[in-house]
Amino acid sequence: MSIKFFNRIATRLIINVIFVATLIASMSSYLLFDRTYKAELERTSTSLQQLVQAVSHTAAIATYLEDMVLGEEVIEGIATNHLVKAVELRSKFNMIANSGDISQAKDRDLIRFSLNSPFIERENVGELIVNVNYELIESYAKNTALEHVVLISIHSVVLILVIMCLLKYQLVDVIKNIARKLHDITPGSGQTIVCPSEHVSDEIGLLARDINGLLESAEKTLNRERSLRFEVEEFERRFRGIFEQTSGGIALIDNDGYLKVHNPSFEKILGTSRMMRLSNVHNESLFSVMGTEALSLQKAVNQALSGTEPISIDLKISDNDDIRWLQK
Repeated sequence: MSIKFFNRIATRLIINVIFVATLIASMSSYLLFDRTYKAELERTSTSLQQLVQAVSHTAAIATYLEDMVLGEEVIEGIATNHLVKAVELRSKFNMIANSGDISQAKDRDLIRFSLNSPFIERENVGELIVNVNYELIESYAKNTALEHVVLISIHSVVLILVIMCLLKYQLVDVIKNIARKLHDITPGSGQTIVCPSEHVSDEIGLLARDINGLLESAEKTLNRERSLRFEVEEFERRFRGIFEQTSGGIALIDNDGYLKVHNPSFEKILGTSRMMRLSNVHNESLFSVMGTEALSLQKAVNQALSGTEPISIDLKISDNDDIRWLQK
């Protein structure tokens, strides 16, 4: 028996697993990408701020003293970071040092750090302006997030393949094997399903035992039916012998008196002429050939049909001087 591809359990199971796994993986990937992207942006920004904070004290001294040499060293240390496009160190009145051009930078790309006097805590002596390369930071964040998404996607694909293989070998193939064996079994042949040893104690084993129970029940039913059929055939043979060989006439008629079945003795009792009239050629009813006894016979038939008790009457059959009595 051939089963269409999309009607197979394995196909539908694989489609459902792939659909659910893809849905879960898509949602997980989206959430992971968003979380990783934001976390990477925050981590990079924090690292940059920590870098500036590390040199802020030295930058404050250079600004307070307006020491250009020291300021250049501070600026060069910050500018070497690939996340920084440009940087300037300014006092209240003068530029101490710079690296790159920040005049074209947008305000959202600038981070300004206020520098306080190294001697008077709350006295502002200048500021350190950093032009951050946010495009590069966002690119790094996206790449990192995409790497995580790719990794979880690969993990999901591998997991799906493993699950499908396990389902195929542990469930689908076993059920197909049982179905194939059951399809090849002839009812009443005594054949049974042999359960795999590794599935004796699980649901597959229970299924195999239930199938064997049904097969045994079907075999008993078929054996009982064969026995009953043999008995019926034997009874039929015996009753047919009695029906054909008995000296008493036996006949079966319908409601209208037309003859259906009779034995040879009935034909002898009724006579050849009447039997000719009852034959298919003339097709007369038994009521019409009984002469004066027709009314009594019809009345007896009606009583038999309306009740459950047997009806017995004596009918006189007269052929000239030959008189015979028929009991019904």
